[in-house]
Amino acid sequence: MNIDKFKVGKKYDRRIKLTDEERKHIKKLYKLKMPIRAIARCYKEKCSRRLIQFILFPERDKTLKEICKKEKRHLLYYDRIKHTKAIQSLRKYKRLIINKQIKI
Repeated sequence: MNIDKFKVGKKYDRRIKLTDEERKHIKKLYKLKMPIRAIARCYKEKCSRRLIQFILFPERDKTLKEICKKEKRHLLYYDRIKHTKAIQSLRKYKRLIINKQIKI
């Protein structure tokens, strides 16, 4: 099996900071007239205020992604050695998950 084609799934994805339930809770708090800064203080350990804004206003996220793509900002931060280490770490993590699933 090619480890790069293996899908991890939401449960084991380390990039996801907030669960779907937490996202719904943030929207609910905002509808109850709670300010964004106050919501951000509640989730201070997990995410930034900017992520909360993106959850509440997805059009802002879309606009920023378009700007970044147009300006090619990803090229400013690309480091080949760091990227290589990250990919190796991801493959190791996927192998760990596969081994756990087979044993269970």
